[in-house]
Amino acid sequence: MLDSIEIREVSVTKQADGYVIAASWKATSEGTPYRGPYELVLMNGETAVRNWNVGNSMSCKQKVDIELQKDISYRVKIGGSEGTVYSESMAVLFFGFETVRGNFDGSVLYLAWDFREDITFAGAYVVFARAVSPDGSVIIGRYGDNYLDIPIHMDAMKAGDAGTVKLIPYIEERSRGPEIKLHFLPWKVRLDGVASVREADDGVHVEILQSHDYETTWNGILQPELCLCYQGQEWTSAFATGAASGSSLTFIFSKKDVDAERLKRAEAALYTGSSEKIGDTVVTLSGRRADCTERIALGKTEAVSVMPGAAGTKIAWGYCGAGMPSHYELAFSDGGTQITAECSAVLAGRRTGTVSIRPYFGLRAGLPSSAASLHPAGYYLYQQDGKWHIYQSQGEESPHTLSCHIRQEVFNRRLAGSVEGNGITLAPEEGGYVLTVTNPSERKGAVPERYRIW
Repeated sequence: MLDSIEIREVSVTKQADGYVIAASWKATSEGTPYRGPYELVLMNGETAVRNWNVGNSMSCKQKVDIELQKDISYRVKIGGSEGTVYSESMAVLFFGFETVRGNFDGSVLYLAWDFREDITFAGAYVVFARAVSPDGSVIIGRYGDNYLDIPIHMDAMKAGDAGTVKLIPYIEERSRGPEIKLHFLPWKVRLDGVASVREADDGVHVEILQSHDYETTWNGILQPELCLCYQGQEWTSAFATGAASGSSLTFIFSKKDVDAERLKRAEAALYTGSSEKIGDTVVTLSGRRADCTERIALGKTEAVSVMPGAAGTKIAWGYCGAGMPSHYELAFSDGGTQITAECSAVLAGRRTGTVSIRPYFGLRAGLPSSAASLHPAGYYLYQQDGKWHIYQSQGEESPHTLSCHIRQEVFNRRLAGSVEGNGITLAPEEGGYVLTVTNPSERKGAVPERYRIW
């Protein structure tokens, strides 16, 4: 007669079309050993929900082809279908954690989860598929805890592999629930610069230059997410579009969520992660998130002015953004560059072509300005050797007349009235003077064009 059956282990795995129960056991008997077939019984309390004949071996895998309810704590029994003695039932989890959360900061993987209120969990196992931890490939969480901090050996990661862990809940010592796969990014994502910000029909496109410490695939990983921060607070975010590879990523923000004034005063923080839904269980594992010191300001240089002169060219600009840059880089169309910490620069000699100014925050680059011509057409007033001079820049088309406002402090004494002669007029106006210069060929009938210099 069959005396007893001891279940060694029961586990549940989730498949696309349902769940599979796996069980192993051993039988003891007094007298004639039992050699008949066994039966797997799914129990709800003391009620048998479903039973299956599972053959003569001491283990089985059986697909559950019935509807299951989340709020029921199921159990299983193993028995001899030709006998009368069954094993003591063992709990089995068809629905494990309520939520799973985590974060990988580049060196430590932090995991946390919530337990179901109607089930007492024994603990959890964390199995590493491709990540490498100091203690080997398997880490056992302490029973009753709902968190785990795991140091990761970055140098042991293989190029091309994203980190993957399996989190397995236990309701009893040898009774496992369905495992959950989590993916995390085994590298540090870095923001290197802002490539462009432009408006389109589908929203505002922000292109970010990015790099990371390890080349890798993105299989199982959500696209990177860019979070805009305004006045230190998170404002809005968007996921990258297209393939997450190469040196730049594009994020599209809805026009109803962003406005130009706030956008140019915002900072950008990049973070990545994975999120999936297993049954009613939501699993979210974020990747490494840029901290405040790593954010890139989306502000831009603006009001770029170029003042050519015989002795050189002066460039001036303003900056509007969330944080002040550490320096600016002037990029010229001939391939040259120049670094300055001020909002102005003086170029020696004659320069042609264009220049654009990009703010830098340490090694991280902000949004560049539009290109400005180094040789704009016009008349320009400059001071050299204690004297004031008028410089004419031909540009593409020289203007006929210069008219500019000059502050009173330019002169050593106040003029009694207007001065006029040889096509030049100097007249008091608004606390200063207006200087008008007319080309000799255009003096008769010329209509002066007015320019203000402050």
